[in-house]
Amino acid sequence: MQSKFKLGLLSFASLVAVQAEALAVTSDQEMAAIAKIISLSKDIPAGDATFSVVYDPSSDASKADLESLKSLIGGGYSAPKHTFKLEEVPVSGIGSIGSKIIFLTDGLSAGDQSSALNQGVANKALTVTTSLPYVENGNCVLGVDVGNNVNIIMNGEAFGKSNLDFEAAFKFMIKEL
Repeated sequence: MQSKFKLGLLSFASLVAVQAEALAVTSDQEMAAIAKIISLSKDIPAGDATFSVVYDPSSDASKADLESLKSLIGGGYSAPKHTFKLEEVPVSGIGSIGSKIIFLTDGLSAGDQSSALNQGVANKALTVTTSLPYVENGNCVLGVDVGNNVNIIMNGEAFGKSNLDFEAAFKFMIKEL
C-alpha cells in the first residue's frame, strides 16, 4: 500500500514538473534583464517602443508565455530608456512586423523562429527570447534566462546578420555563442 502511494506521488510530481516545463513563461526578472539590455541598443530610440510578441495560437506553451508577457507589460512597461507597448503577433503575421523588438515566445517551431529572425534582420530589429535553445540553434539573437543564476546569451552569427549596434557595456553582460 505504501509503495503504491509513493509511486502515485512520484507520478504526480513528474506530471507537475513536465507541465511546468511545458508551459514555461517569462518572469518579471527576465523582463527586467531584457529591458536593461534594450536600453544599451543604439538602434532602438528612447521613448515608446513596440514590443512585438510572436506566438503560435496552436501552442499552449506559446499562449501561456504570451499571457505572461501581457500581464508583465500591461498598458506599458517602464524600462530604463523605453516604455514598451505590447503588440501580439500570431506566427501567420511575422512578415508584417515593423518594430525594433521582436520577442519569440516559448513553443514556436524552428521554421517560425527562423522567419522571425529573418524579419528582425530585415528591420534591423532585436530578436529576443527566454527560450535559450532558440539562440543556441541560431534562430534568435538574444536569450535571457533567470533561474538559479542569470544567463544572457547571444548567437554571434545571428547578431552579425542583424547589424545591430550596442553600447560597449553590452559585451560585458552577455555570453556569445
